[in-house]
Amino acid sequence: MHRLLFPLLVLAAWCGPGLAFGDEEYAKLPSPVRQHAEEIRKVCRDNDPDWKPGSAMSGILEVTMDGQQAFVVDNKDLCAPIESAGVNCSNRGCDLKIWKRQVRDWKLVLDEHAYSRYVSVTPQGGLAALIIAVQARHPQCHPPSGKEYSSAETCDILGRYKQGRWHWEKLN
Repeated sequence: MHRLLFPLLVLAAWCGPGLAFGDEEYAKLPSPVRQHAEEIRKVCRDNDPDWKPGSAMSGILEVTMDGQQAFVVDNKDLCAPIESAGVNCSNRGCDLKIWKRQVRDWKLVLDEHAYSRYVSVTPQGGLAALIIAVQARHPQCHPPSGKEYSSAETCDILGRYKQGRWHWEKLN
C-alpha cells in the first residue's frame, strides 16, 4: 500500500522500543526543524506541565522530495494528544510545515494552516502527495474575486512537489 496516513506513521514511531524511541533521530534533525518542534512543545508544556511527547519524533516525518531529504512537521501531532487553540493549533486547524534539504542548508517549502491533512508517502519514503483542507479564500481554491467567506468554509487541495515547486489542484 503506497498511501499512508501521517497519524498512523506517528503512531508506528510511538510504538517503538520505550519512550526514548526517536531521541537519536531527533538529535540529528536539522536545526530549523528541531527549533520549530521545541517552540511548539514549550507552549504545550506551559499549558500542561505534566505533558510529554509520546516520542521525540511525534509529529515529525522524514521523507524525500525530488530525491532530497525533507521533514514534514505537523503541529497537531507535535503535542498529541493536545490539540488546542492557542497552544499548538487554532480553533480552525493546525500548521503543517515542510523543510527540504538544499545544497548547504534547509528551506521551508511548505507553511500552511490546514484544517485537516492527508500525507501520502511511497513505500520508498518519497512524498507522493498532500491533501489539505484550507480556508476557502486560499489562492489555491481559486475564490471568485470579491466573494466573502467565513473562516469555517474550506476547500480541499491536492499538492505534489516536482522539480522544485508545488503543483496544486483544487479538489472541491
